[in-house]
Formats: sequence, C-alpha cells, structure tokens
Amino acid sequence: MSKLNLSRASKRQTEQANKRLLDQYAGFMSEIKLRTFAIEDTANGVIPLHPQFVKEFCTLQIRMSCECIALACLVAHEELEETKSNTMQKAYAADQIIKRIESIHPRFFPQPVTGQRIAPGRHHFSDFEGEYLTQQEILTVYARCGGQLHKGSLKSLKTKTKASSSDLLEELSIAQKIVSLLGSHATLSRDERSVILCNFGQTRDVRAHDAGVARLNDRQRQRFAEGFVRAALRLERRELRAWLMRRLIEPPLAAPVDPAPFAISKADIALLMKSAGEAPLK
Repeated sequence: MSKLNLSRASKRQTEQANKRLLDQYAGFMSEIKLRTFAIEDTANGVIPLHPQFVKEFCTLQIRMSCECIALACLVAHEELEETKSNTMQKAYAADQIIKRIESIHPRFFPQPVTGQRIAPGRHHFSDFEGEYLTQQEILTVYARCGGQLHKGSLKSLKTKTKASSSDLLEELSIAQKIVSLLGSHATLSRDERSVILCNFGQTRDVRAHDAGVARLNDRQRQRFAEGFVRAALRLERRELRAWLMRRLIEPPLAAPVDPAPFAISKADIALLMKSAGEAPLK
C-alpha cells in the first residue's frame, strides 16, 4: 500500500503523518481480509460451527467489514476539519459515518481500479469493470445485516420465515464484492492532490490453488483441468468459486497432513498408563 501526497507540508511532517495514517488504514484493510477469509472458511466447513450459527456468523463478519470500511474512510480523509469533530471521532455506525463524509466529500469512497505497469516506476490505472460493493449498496447491506443479527420481538418471531442456515450464496457474494472493491483501490482526497493506493496482494485461494496444482502429477493435473472446465460451463461465478474452495481443502490439492506433531512416544504412553494404574507396554 502506498500514499502519494502532493501537499506542500514539510517533508518531515508529511512522512510522519503518512506513516501513521497508512498504518491505521492498513490495519483496517488487514482485518477486512481476515473477515472475508473467515466467511469462506465457514462456508467450506473449515471453521466448525453448529449449522444454526453459520449464517449469523458470516453476517456478523460482513457487518463488521462494513464498519471497517467506514472507519478506514474516516482515517483516509482526516485532513478534513469536519472529520475531526468529537461526534465523528466517536462514531462507529457505518451508515452514519458514510452519510456524514459524503455530505462534505461526495467522492470519498474507495474506487476499485485495475493497475498495469507500463515502465519502471510507472503504472496506469483504470476503473475496475466487474461487480463490487458500491457506496449505496454498503448502506443497504449494513442495515440488512443489522436486522438479521437481532433475535426480534415475540410478535415478529411468530411470522418470521426461517432462512436456511446452509444457504450462504448471498454472504459469499457480498464477501466477494468487498474483495473486488478493496483488492486494488484508490481513495482520493477532496482537493484531489492526494491519493491512497492499496492492493491486497495475491489472495489466499490463488496461493492455495497454485500450491495444490504443484502437488499433482500429470494425470491428476489433466483430470483437475477437465473437471474445472466442466464446472465452469455449468456453474455461476460464485458457485464455481465455492467448487474450487471445496477441492482446495481436500486431497490431492490439500497439503498432506504431517503426522509428526500428533505422534506419542513410548515414554509418553508409559507415563499415561502409569498414571492410569496400568502396567507399561514392553
């Protein structure tokens, strides 16, 4: 992540301010990455949760990610006097923060971009053309998540339709939109003299895919490629990603388990049997 600041403040002040700002901004971005990973892991059964709590766990991660996005925007635009007010510094609700910053800086929201290196030290950035979490959509998502995380009144429970805890397509879709928004993005200051450029780097599932494919022999690699093509032809994008993630946590793509950490020595067994009052093994 880098910040290009063209203001006329002294170099010492600029460097110190930029480092503090970027450290805080990066902290929010890292937390969002972890929360989207948690959603994927839960959907793929890596995080063991009772089925009743899977959906609300993922919903909580999305709502917290929305709050992280809002707070990151507040940090990114700290040069605005309005963001330094006691009210804004105490704000935590994503919708309130976003609406307030929008009223003073309409173009405050992160803009997803696609970067291309055109020469040493020179890059060209263009607008991202895929789907991502928009400034308006984050308000809708945040409000909906808030409603889903409350049990509700006795009256509402009588008429409330129970959602399937195993259907996580919506949560996975929102998580992917968050990653598309922030994976590579730019945040522009109000005077357009400063911009924060942020890149999440290679996503975890891409690294896992590359490592998994490297473990396959030629025949397995061919079978995997054929299976992926068949899946790509019949599945939607979100379903295809879930298909891939399921295979990354299963053999042969998954990393082999090293039994060494689970091994128990004869001395340990003798100690256990002695404490249990049994004769040790010969």
